[in-house]
Amino acid sequence: MKRPNFFIVGAPKCGTTSLTAYLLQHPDVYMPGRWEMNYLATDLDWENGPVIDSDEEYFGQFEPADGHDRIGEKSAFYLYSSVAAERIAEINPDAKIICMLRDPVELLWSMHRYNVQNLEEDIIPFSEALAAEEDRRQGRRIPETTTIIQNLYYRKIVRFPRQIKRYFDTFGRDQVHTVFFEDFASQTSREYRKVLSFLDLSPHTPETFEAENQGQKRGFYALTLRRWLLQWPLLKRATDTLVPEKLRDQIARIWNNLRGGVDSRLTQMDPALRLSLKREMTPMILSLEDVIGRDLSHWRHEEDLTTNASE
Repeated sequence: MKRPNFFIVGAPKCGTTSLTAYLLQHPDVYMPGRWEMNYLATDLDWENGPVIDSDEEYFGQFEPADGHDRIGEKSAFYLYSSVAAERIAEINPDAKIICMLRDPVELLWSMHRYNVQNLEEDIIPFSEALAAEEDRRQGRRIPETTTIIQNLYYRKIVRFPRQIKRYFDTFGRDQVHTVFFEDFASQTSREYRKVLSFLDLSPHTPETFEAENQGQKRGFYALTLRRWLLQWPLLKRATDTLVPEKLRDQIARIWNNLRGGVDSRLTQMDPALRLSLKREMTPMILSLEDVIGRDLSHWRHEEDLTTNASE
């Protein structure tokens, strides 16, 4: 039975999809076509059933990996999960772990927009979605088209100190590599080379460093269409049976365009809300600095530097 020996564990909206796309072009890397399986995060609450639901199906994703030095998986909620690190270690205690982090305020804003566009979220004002978190933890106000309910627990997604420490404690720092979204976006080639070195892979340059997951990559529209069809189960079953996957992509692309583009409320965060979130996140960022040993003052609200973190 083939087992993965590296994992891209998240966080969401931090460049994990782009990094995966680049690594897939390396001749010594194999990653299955199913991304975001999140199979080892058994503490996630799936609203409409998990992508993978058995060990046989999960490990079967890696069977075609003959002749590849690195076999990997990318699931962006493994960082959030309280059990995924331990389960990864049970599969392969020598696995290499890649974590990708981002300014938490920008991540939350990006996550909310992504959720709305992919029908994971039905509350469009960002401030109202944040205010709904407690209700959602109590099982209320969950959209029928949400896949993973934790998608809607915005503040919990960015509890980085405890998340990173969990992987450090499980695997040791030498087996964990952290990539920061801002570095990855501005110095993509340099950060990619660091990842290759961490994975003991030969130098390699992808055909392009064009960013993935901007709502244009193949599969995005099929995912969006599936969310929509969940509202009509009989139609979904008929579509899955009768319509080829490639054609479903094209149909969903047309449908998405007909939705009228991006809601204006998703294009710019309210400055007062941004300032409030910066202040709220500063204690967590200070704690993260202690955990990873890196200055992140550019993420913090400078007036709150004396606040101690509770994370």
